[in-house]
Amino acid sequence: MFISQSKIVITKSSYAHDESIDMHNINPCFLNRKNWISNPPLNLYEAASHYLAHQISRLPTTLVNHVQRIALHAAAKNPEQTYAALLDLYLILGEKGEKLRKRLLFQCKEVLEDDQYQVISALTIHSNNTQNEYPLLPHSILCKKPSSNNLVAKSNLHQEQLLQDVIDEGRHLVDCGQLDEAQTLLEQALIKSPERADIATDLLEIYRYTRNKNALSETLKQLAATPFKDTEKWETLASELD
Repeated sequence: MFISQSKIVITKSSYAHDESIDMHNINPCFLNRKNWISNPPLNLYEAASHYLAHQISRLPTTLVNHVQRIALHAAAKNPEQTYAALLDLYLILGEKGEKLRKRLLFQCKEVLEDDQYQVISALTIHSNNTQNEYPLLPHSILCKKPSSNNLVAKSNLHQEQLLQDVIDEGRHLVDCGQLDEAQTLLEQALIKSPERADIATDLLEIYRYTRNKNALSETLKQLAATPFKDTEKWETLASELD
């Protein structure tokens, strides 16, 4: 049973094969959901896809819309759309609906790419997933893109890790007696990140040990127009190296 755009109710169990019905004039408000899920109207693929996406964005917890959407894209053998539709459903289900998740995954296995199937399988086993653990997909409706604040936070965390790697490498070089290499590495890092007191401290200790006043003075000169805060301490060491 369908509701057409002219609000005329059409009742016919074999509608998909009835050439007298103009499917393009039918609004995808499918009332006979069970029949529709088993036999999605692929000749209305784009219209049905947009309609179901809109419905899910409005009523994300209405499971039948999710199941219809998955059935539609799987019948069309569209792996990207099927993958996104499954992820959206999993996000709504949370820790519930384990049998439904597994059944739909089994039904869509032949449509999904191998890597997509592996991701979905992992989510099926570990059902208590948060949105942050879901991959971001262009066709997903509910897996939101990270905010600019999250992107900045991730960028800062990555930069912090890079600097820590430099510090660790510098200390390893010192332990191996490669003071010149450690000095060069830390000088470059401090010029890029003059606010890092830990880098400044390690580099100053190298200057103190090697009594390399020229290198100290040159680095201090390059740091003059930066937010470097240990100038006084470095100048004190420079005077002691005279």
